[in-house]
Amino acid sequence: MTTTKKKEVEEEEKGSSVVVQMVFDMRGPEVRLLTNLENLKNEVPMPELPYNVRLVVDLMELEIDKIDRDLRSEEARLERLKEEKERLVVVAERQRKQLYSMGEILNVLDQLGEEEDSTLDSLTFAEQFIELRSVFPEDFKVYNLSCIACSYALPLFIRGFQGWDPL
Repeated sequence: MTTTKKKEVEEEEKGSSVVVQMVFDMRGPEVRLLTNLENLKNEVPMPELPYNVRLVVDLMELEIDKIDRDLRSEEARLERLKEEKERLVVVAERQRKQLYSMGEILNVLDQLGEEEDSTLDSLTFAEQFIELRSVFPEDFKVYNLSCIACSYALPLFIRGFQGWDPL
């Protein structure tokens, strides 16, 4: 054999032992045939991937900001509602006290109205209104109970002075 033939045979043997690997790159709009995998390492895989990831991150940041704004808004609303509740509790307590005092005043006035015709004397009458003024001083002023006392006292004075003859 000649040296050239030897070289050809050796190259054929080498060629048959070396396997050429072919890769179909289907990542883009066109299919590419690659014989060297080194070309894959140098390329940025899917150039749209960083853009899409950045877009998703930006959208999530916006959503987190919106949720944070909503949370702060709800916390402020909760604080306002708590303050309003406290205010309404105070108002309700004040109205409950007013209702109680009005009920007690009406009970005393009803008792005086029932006794007016029969056995009401000026001492009992005075004691009742003095007690009302000491127990409910604010209501005594607000509801002008002194005028009501005068309207109850007038029949007592008339009855007391009916038989009086000063001369």
